[in-house]
Amino acid sequence: MASHELLGGLIQVYRRGDGRYWQCSASIDGKQYRKSTGAGSGARQAEDWYFGLRGKARAGLLKTEKTFDQVADQFEKEYEIITEGQRSARWTRGHKDRLRLHLRPFLSSAFRKLPPAGSRVSRPSRLAAYEARQASDPQHTA
Repeated sequence: MASHELLGGLIQVYRRGDGRYWQCSASIDGKQYRKSTGAGSGARQAEDWYFGLRGKARAGLLKTEKTFDQVADQFEKEYEIITEGQRSARWTRGHKDRLRLHLRPFLSSAFRKLPPAGSRVSRPSRLAAYEARQASDPQHTA
């Protein structure tokens, strides 16, 4: 894989295998961004893309978090396909109905933006707090 660094390593430009186009990647505020340059040699396009990205980051215009509605829309598109032949149409329709009637009204307003890996982080901490309460409870018998 051919690769180059631009602007002192702030931008990495590389070509995957036999690909026609160059790809570029950069890290801004600890988040990695990637884009195809769509060109045979992408140094100029990569620099323009990077400076535009930095400008958007400074102005607070970069969207990094997904909303619950975006995730729910993607789930609805994929669930029927993923479970095809394994679940009935009634089963998948029931999931969509529960999402529409119960989850979306509650979670769409409660969580405008989903933190990355938020649920994975909170579950272990909840489990640790539960175990600590159980250990300190004198009436708890194991």
